[in-house]
Amino acid sequence: MRKSVWFTLAVMVTVAFTGFGFSEALSGEWELELPHPPESMREVRERLKYVLSHYWDNMDWTDSAALADEEFMGGNTATYLDLAARADSAVATEAYQGLVASPSLTTEGLDKLMHTITDYLFEPESPVFNLAQYHSFLRAVIDLIPADYPGKMVLDINLSDLDSSAPGASARDFNLSDGRTLYDTLAHADTTLVVFYDPSCRRCMEALGNLKPEAGTQIVRCTDTPDGYLIPAIPTIYRIDRNGKILGYPEVKAGKEKPDETTGIKPTNNASD
Repeated sequence: MRKSVWFTLAVMVTVAFTGFGFSEALSGEWELELPHPPESMREVRERLKYVLSHYWDNMDWTDSAALADEEFMGGNTATYLDLAARADSAVATEAYQGLVASPSLTTEGLDKLMHTITDYLFEPESPVFNLAQYHSFLRAVIDLIPADYPGKMVLDINLSDLDSSAPGASARDFNLSDGRTLYDTLAHADTTLVVFYDPSCRRCMEALGNLKPEAGTQIVRCTDTPDGYLIPAIPTIYRIDRNGKILGYPEVKAGKEKPDETTGIKPTNNASD
């Protein structure tokens, strides 16, 4: 992963300032020969769009050895995702869709891509964990994934969980341990931080201790997993306004842990199924 960071920086410098090929600038560092924008293309947005659209052009999706090479696939996928995160939503969406719809992408290649992207963006332990980007990716490509793809059901579930937990979605009501419901408590503050945690999780308790709510904000603690809430790991925090609108993607705090199955709270991340 560290290697891909330096590679991304080199790519971005090339996108922004140079007209020579990436393979010339970075020869010997990576096996995948990368595209270079035409010299006449001067705007950074258009150059980035070109690189993303042609990023995988030189990938042989029939090469099982390359697909099985974790460093090769992981490094190139991490760089691709990092570049996509720097693009605007229209450019990123077009790139995602072009990749998944590519006639050269084999079933084996699709499977490797889906697992690698899910592991990177949806797995809480990943250093590039990013629910917003994963949500955007799935929304862009879900209808392009063949219905008979073995992992389609898991991707559908992940997308549904993200849809219900995304900014602007209405939080589902549920019963709290004191007999009230979530919506009973929302009216008492402009913003409510709903913290899903396990009292036996040391890092959860540290995260709770470090929360310093601003004026007009209250904290509600929850040790159960109600339906309709994506909980990738604990502690996970939702920000909800007094009308029940979710204000941002759920936050998985530093020091996140996956809870033990014997505790009351369980993660809803289905990526590893």
